[in-house]
Amino acid sequence: MGREINAANDYVIQIFEELSKKYIKFNFQFGASFYRDKIDSKKDKNEYFPLTTDMEALKKNISKIKPEGGGDIPEDWVEGIKRH
Repeated sequence: MGREINAANDYVIQIFEELSKKYIKFNFQFGASFYRDKIDSKKDKNEYFPLTTDMEALKKNISKIKPEGGGDIPEDWVEGIKRH
């Protein structure tokens, strides 16, 4: 998941930059929600970064997310969406 997290981080910044250049009058905001599967570890906690226009702060927060656990193919993404 590390590669996917890094790619998502870069892609969010790229989308923000492209939209900001194309639609100057709009005030775009981005956020992030990272769900941790409780089956992997009871100490795992979900991470949530609220909507912001500060892409550097968001990028910094996303870059702190480290993949852990794993081994189970399916993820409970529905529960992750319900939480936010």
